Amino acid sequence: MKGKSKKIVIILSIILMSIILIYMAMYFSVYRLDFNMKNFNSYESKYLDIYENRRYIYIEPKGISKPSTGIIFYPGGLVEEETYLPLLVELSKDGYGVYVIKSLMNIPILNSDSAENIIGENKFENYILMGHSLGGTSLLKYFSKQTNNSKKVDGIILLASYSDGKYIFDSQRNDNYKRDIPILSIVGSNDNVINIDRYEKDKINLPYNTEYVVIEGGNHSYFGNYGKQKNDNEADISLEEQQYNTLKEIEEFLNESNVN
Repeated sequence: MKGKSKKIVIILSIILMSIILIYMAMYFSVYRLDFNMKNFNSYESKYLDIYENRRYIYIEPKGISKPSTGIIFYPGGLVEEETYLPLLVELSKDGYGVYVIKSLMNIPILNSDSAENIIGENKFENYILMGHSLGGTSLLKYFSKQTNNSKKVDGIILLASYSDGKYIFDSQRNDNYKRDIPILSIVGSNDNVINIDRYEKDKINLPYNTEYVVIEGGNHSYFGNYGKQKNDNEADISLEEQQYNTLKEIEEFLNESNVN
């Protein structure tokens, strides 16, 4: 009996050690912000209120009436949440409340339903779901469930992202979707991380009126401020230019879709 107990202890120890090693490998693989967060907060605090809890970072503009629309952002896989703040604070300055979701081990697919609880707080009248890379796939997984809360979503923005092919969001091909909400899909022409063949094939699963935009010279990594992602191509434009062009496309999409 003692021998059997000892064997169980050894097996459990091996499993625990494996979990720890996997966690450490993932932790040290995370793409982290490449700017000074203290200086960033000091500057942006003049214009924005930034709050943080264990579930998300929340950004709200100062000195204007309460926003009517919230943007819920899903970061890319293994990318630190704060790396997207330089782009997202500009959307908040446009008058939106912006949530940046935190995920277990920085893997958004593990927290794909995060938007459900945020929308359930009823802070805003309507919401936009936005995500980068695996974050976009994660929000589409959530939206595909068509919950009562997800019905408050009035638009989706995908940055270098697509669904995993299991979900059809086109009402002409799927009776679950009675409305084809506006969707904007943006990719960089130099992106070497996204599977472009899969991206093209997945277009059939999105509404017929989905807007597709290519940022010429942009890559996969420059939607956030975390340096160059493994296997990505070099961009032919600066990080600032890619994010400026991305912001303008998003602003135009939101204005034309009357989502504000």
